[in-house]
Amino acid sequence: MKRIFILAVSLSSCGSGSSSKHISMDEYQPNSSDILVDIRTPEEFSEGHLENAVNVNFFDEDFVSNFEKEFDKNDTIYIHCKSGGRSTKAVQILEDKGYKNLIHLDGGILRWLEAGKPVEK
Repeated sequence: MKRIFILAVSLSSCGSGSSSKHISMDEYQPNSSDILVDIRTPEEFSEGHLENAVNVNFFDEDFVSNFEKEFDKNDTIYIHCKSGGRSTKAVQILEDKGYKNLIHLDGGILRWLEAGKPVEK
């Protein structure tokens, strides 16, 4: 019985299809060549954002099509939001649409600010 359970667990984890990576936002080292997507609302974005970030509003009904217009499915894309909830959902949605190289910045801009790192307005 134990062998079957262990086998089932390993098969389900292998079959998840998730190709995204997760790193803590306070560990992120920005690079001007990175594609950095902030999926907060435009109002939140205007209050402060990371340098070179592109804003694509997760709550926009055309979120996926707007994302697809901007980014190729093979690009390496860093995604964050305010604290990590929206970006976790966005990564799942985008992976289902065929994006292969997503990096979730866990903790969002709140973690970035807690680490004392700068934002632009």
